[in-house]
Amino acid sequence: MNWLHRNAEMVPWLKSKDSDVRGFAAEALARIGATRHAGAVAELLKDENGGVRTKALNSLDWLGAHEFSDEIGAMLKDELYVNRLIALCIFNSHRIRDSSDQIAPLLRDDDNLLRNMAVRAIGATGGMEAPPKGSDPAPCVKFATEGV
Repeated sequence: MNWLHRNAEMVPWLKSKDSDVRGFAAEALARIGATRHAGAVAELLKDENGGVRTKALNSLDWLGAHEFSDEIGAMLKDELYVNRLIALCIFNSHRIRDSSDQIAPLLRDDDNLLRNMAVRAIGATGGMEAPPKGSDPAPCVKFATEGV
């Protein structure tokens, strides 16, 4: 049996009772480029273990799984700081369009790095809707300070 068929054998490990096994299975699938199993990896974004969610995010990044932008966007609200940061980095580096609405609330985050990354990600993904001519030239700044 060749390796391409054997990668399907790793998928059941994504549901292991052991959180380390779930995380490593996601990482292994990503490292071998098993894009057809990206959906199963994306399911781990709902895992109760924050470390598993982190490995799932990194794995989706490696797989270039843009079709899971809604699931990645949900991670912008994750309890773990690192997961919010990774999600922003994915939006930024892959320039995933139509994600500005998901990113915009982070423009008001208490953390300076998250705010900065949110501005960069919105710029990389095509930005927010342009303001009418003659209005405030910095809508991201206005949104961040006034919530408008």
